[in-house]
Amino acid sequence: MTGKIIIDATNPIALTPAGMAAKLTFGHTTSAAEEIAKGAIGSQIVKAFNNLGASYFKNLHLGWQTATAFICGDSLDAKKIVTNLAPDIGFEVAGAAKIEQYRLLESLGMLWIDLAFTS
Repeated sequence: MTGKIIIDATNPIALTPAGMAAKLTFGHTTSAAEEIAKGAIGSQIVKAFNNLGASYFKNLHLGWQTATAFICGDSLDAKKIVTNLAPDIGFEVAGAAKIEQYRLLESLGMLWIDLAFTS
């Protein structure tokens, strides 16, 4: 995987015997993206596309707004590639933050999931 860009669109959701819990398995001191990076030495991890359910990808226009992709990673080149990919898929792009922001994106993803399943 050396030199490859890995786009992490996951959210590390805790599962219980009753099903999905409204919490993340990571979040304060690490993230799923950081854990992926540990196993994918030499690759470039970019966190993106995790803040919206897969069913919305067929139409990213939500009312009068277009869905926003938040993009995080340490590699400027990898972030630039994903930032250029996002509009091709139909997203607007909001920023390209550092790796530490992975944790915030996963929390945002959990908020969306919780709202989707409890509303």
